[in-house]
Amino acid sequence: MLEALLVTNTDHAPVPDQAINFQFDSQTLRATTASDGIARVTVTPSAVGSRPLTLTFQGTAAWKTSAATATVMIQRVATTIAYTGPQQIVFGRNTSFTAMLTAIRTSSPIANAPVSFLLDDQTRSAFTSADGSVTVSMPLMLAPGSAHLSIAFAGDALLAPASSSADVLVQPQPSAMTFTARVLAVGYPQTMTATLRDAVVGSPIVGKALTFAAGGAYASGITDVTGTATAVISVPTDAPLGPNEVSVLFAGDAYVLSSRASSVAVQYEPTSFVIWGGNSRPLAIGQTITFFAPDWSRQVTGGDYRAAAEFKGFAATAVLPAQPCQMNSRTNGDPRLDSSCWSVKAGESRTARTGTYVGVIVSTSIGKDQGTIYGNVAATVIVEADGSINGNVRTGTIRAVIEDPFSIVFP
Repeated sequence: MLEALLVTNTDHAPVPDQAINFQFDSQTLRATTASDGIARVTVTPSAVGSRPLTLTFQGTAAWKTSAATATVMIQRVATTIAYTGPQQIVFGRNTSFTAMLTAIRTSSPIANAPVSFLLDDQTRSAFTSADGSVTVSMPLMLAPGSAHLSIAFAGDALLAPASSSADVLVQPQPSAMTFTARVLAVGYPQTMTATLRDAVVGSPIVGKALTFAAGGAYASGITDVTGTATAVISVPTDAPLGPNEVSVLFAGDAYVLSSRASSVAVQYEPTSFVIWGGNSRPLAIGQTITFFAPDWSRQVTGGDYRAAAEFKGFAATAVLPAQPCQMNSRTNGDPRLDSSCWSVKAGESRTARTGTYVGVIVSTSIGKDQGTIYGNVAATVIVEADGSINGNVRTGTIRAVIEDPFSIVFP
């Protein structure tokens, strides 16, 4: 800002309400004197250094003309930059860092100025907004502990440089696990999956080892770009059957805090016993069923069953654990049922002894061809077998669904 004072020659009294012309740095400006005789104008210098100033008063009927000259030294505006971001930050997160650039003398914000942030070996730059604030974002991959942040404005022709720094505390990333296991077949390899994420923002945590535990068996997997780890685990045959806790653990490290998740899964013994699911009344969880009996066929009241009384409930050639197979096939339809899912010689039997929780096949289509009985696998369920064997008859209660693509078992 430039100022000019207009006073009388005799007693130096201020002369108000008079127009003063300012000629400065190729600019011509005019201002009117206030009650104190001072006229003020705001100028924008083109560069630092000395500049001539010419002041003229054209005079009036009551006042004579007047003029003056001066040399004005233009200096760069002193600036200051202050860090306004978080003092504590978390490893692994994309973090925003903020600062404020202002003029020291007036505290006015400085807009459209480039500011750089340096944290460890990461650098980000951005321009200040109208209020002098600036924000950058960068992924935080520093080891937990104290970290030094440097902030700098390099200055320009009219603004002096400014710099600042701050020590921020990097904290380990909290983690949380997503994990569900419903059923596990003992004695067979099975895949278990869990997902590790930031406990607050939900971003995936990559490259960490998760340990799965079930029935005394352990297996490990490494999280991928989605935070998901997969492992193949084999629960031993002597593991307890029925509902049991299974778990997954991330032990934690210097960068990410530990977390654990658990679920109750029904551990079962896979078998090739069969129950009928083709009646008009659907099967349901909690229903009592017969999965092996000399008169097994008495449970059939409808549907595509063509084996008369010669099927006892045992599928000799079923591959275990049984998988859904020819779910919509029919003995006399299209697609046509064949013996690739399971088969057994007509009238063949076996011991009815099993564990307490067994996996059984649900068939909705059973046929017979030249002394061989065969059927589909529409679903598989877990049955809690009754403890007693009555005349080689085994019954039990449906406790869980293993696989049921067509939803033929009611929950």
